[in-house]
Amino acid sequence: MWFHGTRVRDINSFYECGILTKKEIYPKLYLLLKSLSDGLETSGNYINDSSVSAKFNINDEGPFAFMIRCLAIEAPNSYHNYTKAPELVEDIAGSLLGENYHQLVSRFQESTIPCLVSFTAKPIGSELSRTLFFLKLIQDGKSEIEAGSIVNIFLDSCGKSITVDRIVNIEKL
Repeated sequence: MWFHGTRVRDINSFYECGILTKKEIYPKLYLLLKSLSDGLETSGNYINDSSVSAKFNINDEGPFAFMIRCLAIEAPNSYHNYTKAPELVEDIAGSLLGENYHQLVSRFQESTIPCLVSFTAKPIGSELSRTLFFLKLIQDGKSEIEAGSIVNIFLDSCGKSITVDRIVNIEKL
């Protein structure tokens, strides 16, 4: 079981389309953010411009998910909190408004619902041993957040969308 944190206008869209890859969601998200940016002014450069430039070399990626549920919701330490604002939303907002991207991200947050989509996927590596390590850390007294941060079990489906039949649950946060 994997947990994908995000924000959407209609949580039922996952039952219609599954979880899309970056390449599949980008045009839809760009149009939404472009329409939400009406009346906002562009100023300066986006703080993560160099990171965005590096990502353009990636053909496709995601969807991403965590195996430890609380990490997908709380995003401690250096984790990005996708339930507050997906990274792609911030990047598109930055390309549209530069350093004023926060204004557009706020509009996006006001018009969307944070949610957690759980789905199944076959193991692709060391998930079993890392899950056992997670359980050992819990047994040794670590909190779920601490143990989850240490084992860091996440999924990049590498440009393959998560089909509707693999979605188990969609939870509003």
